[in-house]
Amino acid sequence: MIDIRRAEDSDRTHVQALLAADDLPAVPEWMRLANLLVAVEEDGSVVGAIGLEVHQRRGLIRSAVVSPEVRNQGVGSELAYGAIARANELGLREIFLLTETAARFFTRFGFREVSRSSVPDEVRRTSAFAKECPETATVLCLELEVRL
Repeated sequence: MIDIRRAEDSDRTHVQALLAADDLPAVPEWMRLANLLVAVEEDGSVVGAIGLEVHQRRGLIRSAVVSPEVRNQGVGSELAYGAIARANELGLREIFLLTETAARFFTRFGFREVSRSSVPDEVRRTSAFAKECPETATVLCLELEVRL
């Protein structure tokens, strides 16, 4: 059984190793642990992670990764649902992400492809947009229900 929970300080090293193994950018040091979710097996092994970088009322999915040993077992879906739930808790209006490999996966959760130019400035100024992801990366957006 896999548990999805907010990351603890002791999880960072495990998450960094998962990301490095998949040639993905490391979790930014400033990312609040409250916005980094991990997938943990019963024995305590961290087998997946997803981060939510928050910019005003918008979010950016970062550092989404699942260990090869547990892929295609629903772990990625549980992490995605967890990130969406966290965005709703925070009252965000939209979640964006950049991907070269996972566009089909994220469209299952309601994300749709958008142009880079349509992304709000506060998200476009992030290191993911400015440095880490190539211009060829697909940009996806999920609009969330705004609660008054």
